[in-house]
Amino acid sequence: RDTSASHNRTFVVEVMGRNAGDIALWSGIAAGADQIIVPEEEFNIDEVVSNVRAGYAAGKHHQIIVLAEGVMSGDEFAKTMKAAGDDSDLRVTNLGHLLRGGSPTARDRVLASRMGAYAVQLLKEG
Repeated sequence: RDTSASHNRTFVVEVMGRNAGDIALWSGIAAGADQIIVPEEEFNIDEVVSNVRAGYAAGKHHQIIVLAEGVMSGDEFAKTMKAAGDDSDLRVTNLGHLLRGGSPTARDRVLASRMGAYAVQLLKEG
């Protein structure tokens, strides 16, 4: 977010999600993305470009679009946006599997422990 704002750019951030947009959705919400594109929902590239233009016209200095890889690659998405008339300074960042390497939060660890304990309980119950 800081980089896109300081350079007046539109960033397309490609994340994992070949068949499911959960990562794109949750990370997009957490990051305050302007648009989130997931494989479960059809999208119209003209609407995406229109939303980018509207954001800049309203005084925004940057745009962030989170894209699940299952929709199309970030580079392909950028080319599609340009072909649809987008004239913003567009950059693509592919986070891909980098997201898997993050350290778990305390909440993640507690949730994993609870799920493990519940799995053992279910095994005992048969």
